[in-house]
Amino acid sequence: PVILFCLIVALCTFGIVHATKASYELEGQQARDAALSAADGLAKQLSSASRAALSLAAVVKMNPDWSFLEANFLKIAKELFRQANDEGNLVIKELALIPFGRVRLDYAVPYSSNTTRDLFSAPFVTTLGTLRSIKERDLTVNGPIPLEYTEKKGFAARYPVFFPDTDEDESWNHPDNITHPTNCSGPPCYIPETREKFWGFTGALVNAAPLLSGRNVHLERLLSDDLSYSLTTSFLAGANGPGTLVSGGSFPDKVTANVTVNLPGTSWALSVYNPRQDEILQTRKGLLAMVVVAAFFLSVLLLLLLLSAKKANVLLQEQLVTNKLLEEEKVSREALLGRQLDLIACFEQTTRGTRKRSRSKMSDGQQSTLDRIASARASISDVRNSKDEDITVLELLAEGSFGKVYRGKWRGTDVAVKIIMLPGNMSGREKREKMVIWEAAISSSLIHPNVCRTYHYRIKPVKESTRL
Repeated sequence: PVILFCLIVALCTFGIVHATKASYELEGQQARDAALSAADGLAKQLSSASRAALSLAAVVKMNPDWSFLEANFLKIAKELFRQANDEGNLVIKELALIPFGRVRLDYAVPYSSNTTRDLFSAPFVTTLGTLRSIKERDLTVNGPIPLEYTEKKGFAARYPVFFPDTDEDESWNHPDNITHPTNCSGPPCYIPETREKFWGFTGALVNAAPLLSGRNVHLERLLSDDLSYSLTTSFLAGANGPGTLVSGGSFPDKVTANVTVNLPGTSWALSVYNPRQDEILQTRKGLLAMVVVAAFFLSVLLLLLLLSAKKANVLLQEQLVTNKLLEEEKVSREALLGRQLDLIACFEQTTRGTRKRSRSKMSDGQQSTLDRIASARASISDVRNSKDEDITVLELLAEGSFGKVYRGKWRGTDVAVKIIMLPGNMSGREKREKMVIWEAAISSSLIHPNVCRTYHYRIKPVKESTRL
């Protein structure tokens, strides 16, 4: 039973673990693929703001003179709005020209804005990473940041514009006659060795409300696949860890796969959780428990079967012993019956004449009863004679005054056959017959190395012409 239990548990456990492992890994791969697809989609949606800022920077590089930009900005901004918002990406809310880090021209829909925010003043220079954008000289995306003219938030994309071989006091006809950003007259805003000078930023602002509320096609696709997600950014990081932009699903705190949403100058972390993996693990535990219980019951049944077989074998052995004892008892009883019948036959001859004389005096009913007794005795004698045929008398071994001793075979055993002849008219015959019977009875029940044991004896009348 123990071997059966271990074998069933081992084989079933191997099969269950192997099957559930494949399903578990498949669900994990599906979650990772869905997360990668969502991350790529989010990056492409935010690229609309990036393209608008880069397109506006190309116009500035073509002609940085402020009078030209001020005259053409509105027309250029409207066209960039149309192109970006027709592509189904995140909606652009604002485009701005930010010379020397100060917002001077902007175009916002549906709200107009006359802000003159200085990105080099506190706290923007720290929170927006203004100096880092200049040092990297590449497009950066920050946010979400609060919008001044509404309670909503947005993602800001900025691109720093530099011009080589420029004087340090160049203003490009700025209406405020400023020549450098606040508190940044030298590097990294102006490099004397290369005479590169920072013109300012071109910026675009994307509405963050749909994304922050989870109303995004890529995030909704994750929910439709029964996945939970959490989108975090270091921009909102605090003392308790990364800031969460948006989360959805039943278990946003659990993680199956982590992917990175690569954005210009920053990155977001998207974690996706597939609850079907936990369901597979729970199913595995249930199946393993069921296997253990089933193996235990089978082992118990096998144990009961073995115990039953053992008990049946013991009972069979006991029955065989009982049958052998009954067989020996049967043989003993048959021998006793034979001896009694022989003894009756001895008395039969002496009383035959008396019976004949008395039969004539009996009634018909009494005679019928005697006939039935005689018939039964004859049937018993036939059975006895068939048993006596088991004795085979061989050569003579010895003889005395009253009998002879022969070697014989009795039921496959070498025995001594002793035949004693007693005259029928001998004085004291009945006494001597009783002595012979007692001697045979006693010797048949004794077991001693110095006493010959009698296995069988028979007393019967014989005629003088009978050959022994």
